[in-house]
Amino acid sequence: MLDPLMLRAVILRAPQYERAVALLWNEWNRFVVSHPISPTTIALDDAQFATALLDADLVAEAALRDTSAEFLETNQQWLSDEAVVWIKEWTDGRN
Repeated sequence: MLDPLMLRAVILRAPQYERAVALLWNEWNRFVVSHPISPTTIALDDAQFATALLDADLVAEAALRDTSAEFLETNQQWLSDEAVVWIKEWTDGRN
Protein backbone atom coordinates (compact mmCIF):
# COMPACT_ATOMS: atom_id res chain seq x y z
CA MET A 1 0.00 0.00 0.00
CA LEU A 2 1.19 3.51 -0.76
CA ASP A 3 2.46 5.41 2.24
CA PRO A 4 0.35 8.50 3.09
CA LEU A 5 3.44 10.69 2.89
CA MET A 6 4.09 9.47 -0.65
CA LEU A 7 0.50 10.20 -1.69
CA ARG A 8 0.80 13.65 -0.13
CA ALA A 9 3.93 14.26 -2.20
CA VAL A 10 2.07 13.23 -5.37
CA ILE A 11 -0.80 15.59 -4.59
CA LEU A 12 1.56 18.46 -3.83
CA ARG A 13 2.64 18.49 -7.47
CA ALA A 14 -0.49 20.57 -8.03
CA PRO A 15 -0.72 23.60 -5.69
CA GLN A 16 -4.49 23.79 -6.29
CA TYR A 17 -4.85 20.63 -4.22
CA GLU A 18 -3.71 22.12 -0.92
CA ARG A 19 -7.15 21.61 0.62
CA ALA A 20 -7.47 18.15 -0.93
CA VAL A 21 -4.13 17.28 0.68
CA ALA A 22 -5.55 18.24 4.06
CA LEU A 23 -8.72 16.23 3.42
CA LEU A 24 -6.75 13.15 2.38
CA TRP A 25 -4.30 13.54 5.23
CA ASN A 26 -7.04 13.92 7.87
CA GLU A 27 -9.33 11.23 6.45
CA TRP A 28 -6.76 8.81 5.04
CA ASN A 29 -8.29 5.64 6.49
CA ARG A 30 -11.83 6.51 5.41
CA PHE A 31 -10.60 7.27 1.90
CA VAL A 32 -8.72 4.00 1.56
CA VAL A 33 -11.61 1.93 2.90
CA SER A 34 -14.38 3.61 0.90
CA HIS A 35 -12.76 4.38 -2.42
CA PRO A 36 -12.79 1.75 -5.18
CA ILE A 37 -9.44 2.91 -6.61
CA SER A 38 -6.50 1.81 -4.50
CA PRO A 39 -3.94 4.36 -3.26
CA THR A 40 -1.32 2.66 -5.41
CA THR A 41 -3.48 3.13 -8.50
CA ILE A 42 -3.99 6.79 -7.66
CA ALA A 43 -0.26 7.37 -7.84
CA LEU A 44 0.31 5.39 -11.05
CA ASP A 45 -0.08 8.36 -13.35
CA ASP A 46 -1.61 11.82 -13.58
CA ALA A 47 -4.76 10.60 -15.30
CA GLN A 48 -5.65 7.97 -12.73
CA PHE A 49 -4.73 10.38 -9.95
CA ALA A 50 -7.01 13.10 -11.34
CA THR A 51 -9.80 10.61 -11.99
CA ALA A 52 -9.58 9.28 -8.45
CA LEU A 53 -9.93 12.81 -7.10
CA LEU A 54 -12.95 13.40 -9.33
CA ASP A 55 -14.53 10.10 -8.26
CA ALA A 56 -13.94 10.78 -4.59
CA ASP A 57 -15.52 14.25 -4.88
CA LEU A 58 -12.30 15.72 -3.50
CA VAL A 59 -12.23 18.13 -6.42
CA ALA A 60 -15.58 19.58 -5.40
CA GLU A 61 -14.64 19.56 -1.71
CA ALA A 62 -11.47 21.46 -2.54
CA ALA A 63 -13.56 24.14 -4.30
CA LEU A 64 -12.13 23.23 -7.70
CA ARG A 65 -13.98 22.83 -11.00
CA ASP A 66 -16.42 19.95 -10.92
CA THR A 67 -16.87 19.21 -14.62
CA SER A 68 -14.26 17.30 -16.56
CA ALA A 69 -13.82 20.03 -19.18
CA GLU A 70 -13.32 22.73 -16.57
CA PHE A 71 -11.14 20.39 -14.54
CA LEU A 72 -8.88 19.79 -17.54
CA GLU A 73 -8.74 23.49 -18.37
CA THR A 74 -7.90 24.43 -14.80
CA ASN A 75 -5.25 21.74 -14.35
CA GLN A 76 -3.72 21.44 -17.82
CA GLN A 77 -0.40 22.87 -16.62
CA TRP A 78 0.34 19.76 -14.56
CA LEU A 79 -1.46 17.07 -16.56
CA SER A 80 0.48 15.28 -19.27
CA ASP A 81 -0.98 14.97 -22.79
CA GLU A 82 -1.60 11.28 -22.14
CA ALA A 83 -3.47 12.13 -18.95
CA VAL A 84 -5.73 14.60 -20.77
CA VAL A 85 -6.58 12.02 -23.45
CA TRP A 86 -7.20 9.34 -20.81
CA ILE A 87 -9.55 11.58 -18.80
CA LYS A 88 -11.47 12.62 -21.94
CA GLU A 89 -11.91 8.99 -22.99
CA TRP A 90 -12.91 7.99 -19.46
CA THR A 91 -15.45 10.84 -19.30
CA ASP A 92 -16.90 9.94 -22.72
CA GLY A 93 -17.27 6.35 -21.56
CA ARG A 94 -19.28 7.43 -18.51
CA ASN A 95 -21.71 9.60 -20.50
